[in-house]
Amino acid sequence: VAASALLAPQHLLARVENTFSSTDTGYRIRLWIWDGALHLFAQRPLGVGLGNFPFFSPLALGEVLRARGPGVHAFNHLAVENAHSDLLDIGVGGGVVAVGLLLVFLWRIPRRRSPAWPALIALGVFAGVNSTLHSPPHLLAGLLLVGSLQPRSITPNIPESLWSRARF
Repeated sequence: VAASALLAPQHLLARVENTFSSTDTGYRIRLWIWDGALHLFAQRPLGVGLGNFPFFSPLALGEVLRARGPGVHAFNHLAVENAHSDLLDIGVGGGVVAVGLLLVFLWRIPRRRSPAWPALIALGVFAGVNSTLHSPPHLLAGLLLVGSLQPRSITPNIPESLWSRARF
């Protein structure tokens, strides 16, 4: 973003203005999907089951569209396969239990200095508005980055006498 701002500030500003304008349907459709996902989560706090968002989303999106009235959300006829946000996907699929487990996972990430943190933060922001869980390259990158935060020595604390008897 910094390089774009320095090399082509007018193009970056035009892109940001277009993204958040009332004429950008992609942004407005994403808001509709998020609203529908939150509605579905409120209706079923224990979740609809992992991977079942495409089955339950048409009803939830239709209810949100009717409840908000015309002109609030941009409507489309495309099938929605995910909530376009990892947190919403996890919450709708697995409910409050899955969100709790995600928070435990995030809490257990080691807090130590690492050059991986900026990339993890960028991936976290990206996951807030996209579905990285449905993208194998993004998911692999995230898991590798989290793994890189682990201590250098991951050898289990096994007595030397047991190691000598093990046959690998």
